Amino acid sequence: MYQSKKVIMVAALFTVWSQFSFAEDTTINRLLASQCAQCHGTYGMAVGEMDGLNDESYKDLVEDLNDMRGEDSLENIMDHQAMGYTQEQIERIARFYDSLKVTDLQESEDEEEQEEDK
Repeated sequence: MYQSKKVIMVAALFTVWSQFSFAEDTTINRLLASQCAQCHGTYGMAVGEMDGLNDESYKDLVEDLNDMRGEDSLENIMDHQAMGYTQEQIERIARFYDSLKVTDLQESEDEEEQEEDK
């Protein structure tokens, strides 16, 4: 009887632990993507001639960063930046930008403008 309770308890703890360990941590994704904001703008909304990232799909971002990371010659800053990320980090950055909705960003901008007008 005691043995079966112990097995059930261990199984329950493992189940709970696995839920937390495999959950997506959006804070990490946002933190990794914050490096991109220096050139590509906050939330991927670029200012000036730099490309924005907020309208890029997950697939395109992963593909582009992997292409830059795989370059034989490091010709521009993005080749160097991409070399510094692991595959998991690239996927996290792409998930962050893919999760942003243009309408959500526009609403956020509108709210900021209203606050400034007060």
